[in-house]
Order: sequence, then structure tokens, then C-alpha cells
Amino acid sequence: FLPFINVQTTSRRRIEGASIGNVTFSNTAEGTAVTPFNTTSFVAAFDTTIFPIVGAMEVGLDFMDDSPVNMGAAVSERYATGFANKIDTLIAEGSGVGEMLGLMNTSGLTSVTAAGGGAVTVSDLEGLLFGVPKAYRQEAGKTRSVFVSNDVTYRRIRGIQVGPSDQRRVYGMDHESYMTHDHPHKISESTANTKAGFFCLNRYRAYR
Repeated sequence: FLPFINVQTTSRRRIEGASIGNVTFSNTAEGTAVTPFNTTSFVAAFDTTIFPIVGAMEVGLDFMDDSPVNMGAAVSERYATGFANKIDTLIAEGSGVGEMLGLMNTSGLTSVTAAGGGAVTVSDLEGLLFGVPKAYRQEAGKTRSVFVSNDVTYRRIRGIQVGPSDQRRVYGMDHESYMTHDHPHKISESTANTKAGFFCLNRYRAYR
């Protein structure tokens, strides 16, 4: 997920910002006084608390000297791999309590209930896609507006048949393309089998 979200550099533990609402318009007859726009709640505080992701290891000099391999490079590689896994998990499923808030737990999400009695359907996926307004999908573009689920759910999606007696797949046979409805399908193994989502990752911000 990290290459597709909005990452900003900071040196602070709290970010103070503001959100600004949309203005409204009304039809007024010629010569009629215009009613001023009410700015109550037009600007609101939007503060972000920073939850650092940290990791530490103590390595003795004897361990480094006795090792037949370059342990410095090996440890650095393991940290890089571990961080990539950690950040992906938090972006997808972070609780926002003592850790960064993830996509699936953000308030105000549009919820789409599965229509197929639990079995995923094309209609369910269309509901997820069009649950995000067109303006935001266009702003994100095809590469940063993505479906998110675990690999089991993705397999079930790609396994949807054309019909009861037709085993051809609705989404084609290129199963490892990880695409759904012409959008990238990102995998989060921390996401439950019962959930999938569609998100515009350019609207998700993390601080470095």
C-alpha cells in the first residue's frame, strides 16, 4: 500500500490542520437580496496524533565477528521486510488506538451489505466501486483507486462463474493479474474473509 498513499514528512508528534466544507448556492430572483452563506462549522480542526512505528535489536560485537555472513546487511534486510509487512497491515487494518488508523476502521465509510446471502456477487463489487463518488475515483485515477481484501476473498471473487452450468469466470482466467473491475486489487492478509473494500489511496495520508 505504501507507494500508493499520500506520505508527508514531519518532525512533530502532532499535526494541527483544518478541514473546510463546501459552499452552497441558491436561486434568487433579480433584485432580491442574497442570503449570506452560513459559515457555522465551515472550518473545523483536523488534528492528527502521530503513532511512531519502532523496532530495536541489540547485537554484540562477538556475534558480528563470529558470523560467517554479513549480519549487518542481513539484519537490515529483515527489518526492511518486517516494516513493509507492518505498514501494510496498519494501513489496511490499523485500529487508531495506540497505532495509526487503517482503511477498514475509518469512520464514515459507506457500508455495502452483500446481496448474495454471504456469497460474493458481481453486484456486491459494483456496490463497493460505486459507493465511492465519481469525483474521488477520477481524482485517484485507476492506479490509486483500489479494491482491498485478503487472498481468500480475492480467490472467491475471481471464481464467480458465468452461470450454474458455465464454469467460465466472469472476470476472466487471468487470476494472478490482481485486478477487479479494471482496478488493482490489493491484498491484506490481516483482513477477515468477511470483508472487502474499495478505497482511493491518494486520500489516505501517513507521516514520515
